[in-house]
Amino acid sequence: MQKRTSYLISKAFKNYLGASVLTVAATQVANIADASIVGNLIGPEGLAAVNLSKPVIQAIYSITCLYMSSSTILAGMAIGKGDKEKANKLFSFSLLVSLALGAIIVVGGLGAFDALSDMLCKSDNLRQLSNDFLFVTLLSTIPMMLMFTFHQFVTTDGSPKLISQAVIVGNIVNIGLDIILIKYANMGIKGAAWATFFMYVVCVLMVLPHFRKNFAFQDSNS
Repeated sequence: MQKRTSYLISKAFKNYLGASVLTVAATQVANIADASIVGNLIGPEGLAAVNLSKPVIQAIYSITCLYMSSSTILAGMAIGKGDKEKANKLFSFSLLVSLALGAIIVVGGLGAFDALSDMLCKSDNLRQLSNDFLFVTLLSTIPMMLMFTFHQFVTTDGSPKLISQAVIVGNIVNIGLDIILIKYANMGIKGAAWATFFMYVVCVLMVLPHFRKNFAFQDSNS
């Protein structure tokens, strides 16, 4: 029994490790390609404007991690004990928190947009580009937080490969839309921001069937 248990643990570790490495690699490659596309189609000013919004994205990610870390640990423990009802409540709670906090960040960010813009961008030459990208980035808060939430819980529920697939497909969509919206739709920096928005949406839609089938909307008596 001990040998079999060790084998299963080792196999699970390799599955999670491989999926994690693939996810990180795909994300980094996409980030490089994304930066290259924006830099070439818009110019260095466009690339600078994108980077100026990075603190906002990192702040949103950090806020999500604050409550997701504890929720996923508790959900993992509940899944291990076969307590689907408790894990289901944790999923639902985290989803509602993501929606509520996302809405607060969007409303607060747009309400204090000028102050936020002044804090992030000190250059008048970059101000319009930075504002255009920042505006759409704030609108992307809810799908971004939902993506983080769904991905964490689907991984906890034992499907890390699905997350890798979602990240890869999402980044391909992002790169493709960058080219289409910037070059052919003449949307400029806004096109790059909306491409990222739709990347989040695609990632959420790809994992949603697993979330609905295996967990969040199960009957608690099943």
